[in-house]
Amino acid sequence: MTRRSFAMLPLVAAGAPLLPTKTELDDYLRQLEKALVEEILPAAAYSVGLRVIVAEARMLWFYSRMARWGHEPKSMLAAAEHGYATLRETMWDAKNGGFQWEVDAAGKATKRNKHVMGQSFGLLAVAEYALASRRKEALDFAIKIFETLEKRAHDPVHGGYVEYFLADWSTPPVNEPIYVEGSATGMKLMETHLSLMEAMTALYQASRSAAVRERLIELLSIETNAVIRKPLGASTDKYDRDWSPRVEGEFARVSYGRDLENLWQVTEAARAVGLPFSPYVDLFTSNFAYCRKYGFDEERGGFFTSGGFNEPASDRSKGWRAQAEGLVSALTMYQITNRTAYFEVFRKTWGYWRSGGDKGAKSVFHEGRAMIECLARLRAIREKTS
Repeated sequence: MTRRSFAMLPLVAAGAPLLPTKTELDDYLRQLEKALVEEILPAAAYSVGLRVIVAEARMLWFYSRMARWGHEPKSMLAAAEHGYATLRETMWDAKNGGFQWEVDAAGKATKRNKHVMGQSFGLLAVAEYALASRRKEALDFAIKIFETLEKRAHDPVHGGYVEYFLADWSTPPVNEPIYVEGSATGMKLMETHLSLMEAMTALYQASRSAAVRERLIELLSIETNAVIRKPLGASTDKYDRDWSPRVEGEFARVSYGRDLENLWQVTEAARAVGLPFSPYVDLFTSNFAYCRKYGFDEERGGFFTSGGFNEPASDRSKGWRAQAEGLVSALTMYQITNRTAYFEVFRKTWGYWRSGGDKGAKSVFHEGRAMIECLARLRAIREKTS
């Protein structure tokens, strides 16, 4: 790969957005690959000391995905093997099933309760490792995680999954401290079910299991229906068990990065199970328009973090996640609609990304995933560009 420095492409002047040219697309491809390999990959590392299932699983996923993407697969798989062993031998609860939330350096559980957010990332990581390594034993373990979730957490009455349990999967008392910020015992989160949809997508790609396909379609329905506040054109995060929305107080808030992620993850899930995603285009269009109207910086580029209903963003920080999901969703919308306005959002967001901005600490998972997804979309766009 070329190691020279690539200058940031200028933003398009005022007026109608321009179609991307092959030269422009080639420049973006080089810039994103450089960012992935020279900036994001060196920042990847497993935890030292206390290990939390979400963080450990994300690192396993990243190394596995890099191997499957084709970057130094032997060394990436070796790094993934280390994470896989940690999840299987240390973080998995051999007695009760499921992943423990946190263990110390010696492998002793320090937080034993089960949250489905942790299970979803564990499932995603192991499924991706199975895809990259082609190890049957890894796929068998991924299926075991899925079956544990089905037995212990799936809600057959209302759909989706109950999220929080004690170590033995029994129901916690109402005042039990919960590991996921902003959640509570008995509550369902869009965020958790978005992670589950991504995990089930990977597992279905690896297994082609009819049971996994059925559950993935259920999650598709939730992420395109239950979590959308239809008159608003955006999603909210908190729900009662029957999917009644909780929109009181601080719950009446839209996370632009989460909404943008949901858009492209729904597309990937639908593609995996062979369903057309054209019926979702109206939803995608209105949801993206909401995020752009209230959460996008038209002057400097980049997405803000969150805001109240039908008003400009109140949290105007521009975290890495919002930019990562904005990049992928903008390219996804351009592929679906061929509308250059979406590619212009990509241009501006990438320009802000490369400027350094005020994005704070990096998350290898969100940024690494965004680079890989953007590279795939840009290559597909380039192949169709005359």
